[in-house]
Amino acid sequence: MSIYESQLANLCAFGSPKPKARFLYLVAAHSGYFTVRQFLDFAHARSGKRNARFVESCSLWVMPPPEIYTQEPHLSPAFPADL
Repeated sequence: MSIYESQLANLCAFGSPKPKARFLYLVAAHSGYFTVRQFLDFAHARSGKRNARFVESCSLWVMPPPEIYTQEPHLSPAFPADL
């Protein structure tokens, strides 16, 4: 999947560095939700404070419906509901 630079620039305007903006674009193009493991695999990273802060900041934007939590408690929303 190719991502246009203008789309990345729009996401970077929200304060995301390019690698995270690429990940957010892919998430938005699909379901809008992601697991921590998906992010860590995409970023070739290990679990840690910096990555936990990124996931937490995404989670603060909007809460998924309660039925999502009962099925997949580790899902995180990628974007605010009004974006």
